[in-house]
Amino acid sequence: MSNIKLRLEGIESEEDLFSCEAALNSLPSVSAEIDYDNFEAAVTYDEDRCSVEDIYAAIASAAAAAEPDGDQGGDGWDKIPPQKPHFRPRRQFKRLRIAAAFLCAILLYVLRALELFKVEIPLLSGSPAVLSLVEMLVFAIAAYAGSPLYIKGIASLVRLRPDTKTVAAAGTALAAGYSVYSAARVFLGDFSYRSGIYFAACALVIAMAILGIYLEEKSTAKADKPIKKLMELFPESATIIIDDAEKQADISDITPGDLVLVKPGESFPCDGVIEAGRASVVEAMFTGENMPVDKSVSDRVFAGTLNTMGFATVRVQRVGEDTSLARIIRSVSQISDSKKTVVGMTKRAEVIFCTVLLAAGAVAFALWAALGTVSEAVRVLIAVLTVCCPCAMGLAEPVAAMFACDKAAREGVVFKNIEALELAGSLNTVVMDKTGTVTVGKPFVTDVLPIGISAEELMILAASLEEHSAHPIASAVLDYANKNEIYPIPCEDFRSEAGRGMSARVEGETVKLASVGDIFTGEYEGYAALSKPLTDDGKAVVALSRAGVPIGVIGFADKLKPTSRSAIEKLNAMGVRTIMLTGDTPEAAKKVASELSFYDCAAGVSPDKKADIVNKLKYSSRKVAMVGDSTNDAAALAAADVGVAIGTGSAVALECAQIILVRNDLRDLADAISISKRAVRAIKGNIFWALIFCAVMLPFAAGLLRAFGGPLLDPIFAGICMAVAGGAIFAWSWKTVKG
Repeated sequence: MSNIKLRLEGIESEEDLFSCEAALNSLPSVSAEIDYDNFEAAVTYDEDRCSVEDIYAAIASAAAAAEPDGDQGGDGWDKIPPQKPHFRPRRQFKRLRIAAAFLCAILLYVLRALELFKVEIPLLSGSPAVLSLVEMLVFAIAAYAGSPLYIKGIASLVRLRPDTKTVAAAGTALAAGYSVYSAARVFLGDFSYRSGIYFAACALVIAMAILGIYLEEKSTAKADKPIKKLMELFPESATIIIDDAEKQADISDITPGDLVLVKPGESFPCDGVIEAGRASVVEAMFTGENMPVDKSVSDRVFAGTLNTMGFATVRVQRVGEDTSLARIIRSVSQISDSKKTVVGMTKRAEVIFCTVLLAAGAVAFALWAALGTVSEAVRVLIAVLTVCCPCAMGLAEPVAAMFACDKAAREGVVFKNIEALELAGSLNTVVMDKTGTVTVGKPFVTDVLPIGISAEELMILAASLEEHSAHPIASAVLDYANKNEIYPIPCEDFRSEAGRGMSARVEGETVKLASVGDIFTGEYEGYAALSKPLTDDGKAVVALSRAGVPIGVIGFADKLKPTSRSAIEKLNAMGVRTIMLTGDTPEAAKKVASELSFYDCAAGVSPDKKADIVNKLKYSSRKVAMVGDSTNDAAALAAADVGVAIGTGSAVALECAQIILVRNDLRDLADAISISKRAVRAIKGNIFWALIFCAVMLPFAAGLLRAFGGPLLDPIFAGICMAVAGGAIFAWSWKTVKG
């Protein structure tokens, strides 16, 4: 027997997980257990009787997909691509279920009303048996439409976590069973049992329950785990140098001590030291900064970083699980696994509620069975479970979440789950990345300081060289030239070398663009003072020379987003403490922090350090949100109470976050907090009024009126009361959330 753990993808609901489990266990010699919380399947199978393809196909038949979890890949799992899930228009089908259940409930209530008011119905009037049969058939449609309720209810019971769906399923099943018994007695001619048919109430409860299930699923976006996205940063292969010959090898075949050649546009496959060549490397996943860093002999490079220019021969020091990137992956994984699942308010309340309700129903049944008849006892039990059905409680959270998520979406905010929606309103600390979050995330020309020529001529020469480059600084120079109607001059003999700048012949003279240290040398060394105010201000600087004579300096810096200042002001006004973290220099960090009035800031912060700072804030009883846009923010996003990603951020950041600012506008975060507070107020109100309704109606359902000579509460009327309570929840949620 073989064992494999699979990650399930494309899952939209517990119904899909239940279907996956059933499909797997239907295969010969296969035993499967589903982790409903983590979307994982532990599969034990006999490889002689069941193939990998069969297991993939079974999962696909349940409209899901799968792949091995972690490093598992034996027995051909890593050789066979996962099967695509069979197409199923889930959303439309779910909506059809809800519509069918409500139509059936309405039809059943209409039939009861017509019977009550003695309205003549062709083929049905005067024939209780036929009418009972019609009601049973209509209810059968409603029961089929409500199958998700029973699937979820059974699944919760199997996991020993009974919830409102379990109670609703049990109540409707009991009522339907007694109704079938009563209908059978009517068929046999005992028309007195006609009053014991409660198909209408059952159908209405089912309709309300599956509406709550649909809204709960609709309000929750199931996000794939970010670990997969991080793993994609590792290249699949690398160029190894053996005996001065280049050989393409799988990444798993690289060992410490090997020599690898990394070409422009490739990612480094390992941590190591450059032994030959030069490279311009983007290390954004570690620093958050998109500006390439020049690397030469003896400089360290890290797995997953991108070589944008130059050829570098690297002596491998660490590979695979030992690399700095792997450390980030482990950090995110450990944080995700150890982070306690936040339980929604209704989830915390429904355990007590369901326990009390079931106990009350049992007591009422026992008393009426002892003091009255079994028929009365069953009627009272059904009335109790119907009028106090947890549908109202089950709607409390998803209805408010639906209105809140709709309002948030209109304002450019996506809540990926209800937990994030509830937590956002309690935030009192917001930690932000700098580059790409509060700033644009790319360099701009800020200073043009010519020497002996005009500023326009300096920029013409700079643009003439940079139009041949893909470097971020090149883009900044060309953007400046376009805005100022500066046109490059054709050049010849263009040359570029990582770490050494570029040169070309322009109008017969050699023009060079490089670092200040490369241009201001020898007799021109004193000119370096020209750039010092720029570097002290945290700006990047390049210098130009013509015919070996320095002709000027150009300064570059990232720009604040136009909305950042007002966003920080809004958060500060709400009493939220704002903190900025960045891998940039202290000079650049302090300048931005002072401009935007951050409470505090930290510079030169590594990804691990960002997560540590977030955790320290949490341990000091702060409710912390982390706002980021890049891979190096992943661990901090996972560690925060609420992770917030910028809409244009990296795939890893988007996966780790629970809230996404679609419009890349930080002001939307303040709006998200306000929406969350209104949603929480609506949820609390819904829970309160649901409990009040149940407290008032429970005595009547238990037979209080009979003690004073009145009738027992009819389950049909109890269903109507339950529906009215559900409608009140919709109205209260809309009023509170929409304002």
